[in-house]
Amino acid sequence: MARGGCASNVGRKGRQGMSLVELIAASSIALLVCGGVLALTQTGGQMYSRADAKLASATEAQRAIDRISEDLRRARGSGLTCQADVLQMTPANLAPVIRYERVTALTSKPTDPLWRLNNLLRSQGGTDVLLTSGITAFQSSCPSQRLVTVGLTAQVGNLGPSSVQTLVSRVEVQNP
Repeated sequence: MARGGCASNVGRKGRQGMSLVELIAASSIALLVCGGVLALTQTGGQMYSRADAKLASATEAQRAIDRISEDLRRARGSGLTCQADVLQMTPANLAPVIRYERVTALTSKPTDPLWRLNNLLRSQGGTDVLLTSGITAFQSSCPSQRLVTVGLTAQVGNLGPSSVQTLVSRVEVQNP
C-alpha cells in the first residue's frame, strides 16, 4: 500500500473538508432559502406600505367628514345648498357662508404643492382651507332642510379597486 497518496484517502471515514460538488450544492440551497426570505420580506413591506397609505387616506377623509358634520350641526336648515361637488351652508350665528367644494382643476395657487387636483376645500369669509386631497367624488344631498347626507370617495394611489374608499355620513341640522 502506498502511503500519503490519493488512493489511500478515498476510503477514509474521518475525512476532513467538503468536496466541490457538496459545497456548490450547499451554497445553492442556502441561496434559494435566502431568496425566498427576501421575497417574503419585500412582499410584507409592500403590503404594509399599502395598508398604511389606505389608513392615512381613510383617516384624512374621516377628519373631513367630521368637520363637515360639525359645521352642519351648527348650520341653519334654511341656508343649505346641495349640488354636485358642492355643499354650502349658512351658520346659525349668521357668520359668513361656509362652502365645501371638490376642486377638480388647478386653482389660483398652482405653485403651491398642496393645491393640486381633487382636493376638498372649505371656504369661509374668503379663506380657503384644504381638508383632504385625493378625493375622486364628493356628494351631498339635502332630502330635507334638517337632514344632509355627505359622501367622500378617495382613492389611494393606483392600487386597483381595493384602494377606493367611500365614507358616508348622515347629519341632522340642529337649527331650522
